[in-house]
Amino acid sequence: MVLKSYLFSAQENIQGEIGKKDGNLIGRVQDLNVQSEFLHPKIVSKSERPLPQLRTTDMDPIEALVNIKKVPRGKFSLLQANTILEKHASNPMEHTAESLANEYNLDLQQTFFFLRHYSKMNLEAEMRAPESSAMKEIIAKSEEKKEAYKNFMQNLFVGKR
Repeated sequence: MVLKSYLFSAQENIQGEIGKKDGNLIGRVQDLNVQSEFLHPKIVSKSERPLPQLRTTDMDPIEALVNIKKVPRGKFSLLQANTILEKHASNPMEHTAESLANEYNLDLQQTFFFLRHYSKMNLEAEMRAPESSAMKEIIAKSEEKKEAYKNFMQNLFVGKR
């Protein structure tokens, strides 16, 4: 209880100190005069190689993920990761973590964990309508409309022969 009252009084003292205005400091700030001129400084590069002016690429972003030209040692690209997983899945006895780590210059421990915790995903999407009573009703109505249109077109040209 004593500690609580001490902390409360200390907080009040701090709030009081924050609320006070220091006359000496206010006078110094009022005496301060800042004059500036807006110039456009020219930035000079110290390197011999100029910065690129046009930063667009001709490569498609998806293609850039797949067709990587240089991969640092100890890393692998998305395409290489897919290949590693395919090799290991096709023949795990021949393509062990050790052989794949040596082939792709990877850390053995990280390769082991990669093969253990990741697998190749095959995404196959099938577009089909949900089987509900409302959907069946819509399909039936569309079939009726098709049949009515077919009959209309046949009857339209029957009399003109």
